[in-house]
Amino acid sequence: MGIMDRLSRLIRAHLNHALDRAEDPELMLEQILRDMQANLSAARNQTRDMIAQEHALDAVLAHARRQTETWAGRARTAAAAGRDDLARAALRRKRDSAASEQVYAQQLATQRETVAKLKSRIQQLESRYQKALSQKDALIARQRRAKSIGAIQSYLDDSTRAEMTRIERVIRHNEATTAAQGELAEMSMDNQFRALDDPLIEADLLALKQRLAQETIEPDLALNELDALDAVPQPRAIRSGLP
Repeated sequence: MGIMDRLSRLIRAHLNHALDRAEDPELMLEQILRDMQANLSAARNQTRDMIAQEHALDAVLAHARRQTETWAGRARTAAAAGRDDLARAALRRKRDSAASEQVYAQQLATQRETVAKLKSRIQQLESRYQKALSQKDALIARQRRAKSIGAIQSYLDDSTRAEMTRIERVIRHNEATTAAQGELAEMSMDNQFRALDDPLIEADLLALKQRLAQETIEPDLALNELDALDAVPQPRAIRSGLP
C-alpha cells in the first residue's frame, strides 16, 4: 500500500471519528425523516408524471387504432368504386398507421409496467416513512436516556471518584500492613510457645535442676561427715615403758 493511500485512509478515519463525535442523534433522526419525506414527495411527483405519460400514450394508441380503422374503411370504399389507385394509397396509410399502433402499444405496455413499479416503491417508501415516524419518539427517548446516563457517569468519573479511589487504595494498604504485623506477632508468639513445649528443652531444664540440687546437697553431706568424725573417741597412745 502506498504512502498516499495510507494517508488518505488515515484522514478519512479521523474525519469519520470527528463526525461521529459531532453528530447529534436527535438532529440526525429529524434530518433522516426530512430526507425520507423529500424522497417520497419526489417519487410521487415522478410517478405522477409517468402516469400522465401513460394516459398520453393510451390516447395516442387509441388515435392510431382509429386511423387504422379509418384507412381500412377508405381502402374498401375506393376498391368498391373501382379506384384502385386510391385503394392502394389507403392501404399504404393503413399499414403505416398499424405499424405506429404497434409501437405505441409496446410503449404503453412498458409505461404501465414502469408506473406499476413506481407505485410499489412509493408504497414501500410510505411504509418506511410511517415506521420511522412511529419510532421517532421512542428513539429520541432512548437517546435522551443514554445522554442522561452518560452525564451521570461523567459525574462519577470526575476527580472526586479518583480521590475516593486513592483513599481506598491507602486504606487497603494500611489494612494489609496491619494484617502482616499481626501475622508476624502470631508467628513470634507461636515460636515462644513451641520453645516452651520442646521436649529437649524440658529435658535439659530437668537435668540442670538436678545438678543444682546435687550441688546444694553435697556440701551438707561433707559437713555432716566431719561432725561424725569428731564424735568418735580416739585411741590412747602407747607409751613405751608404761604398764
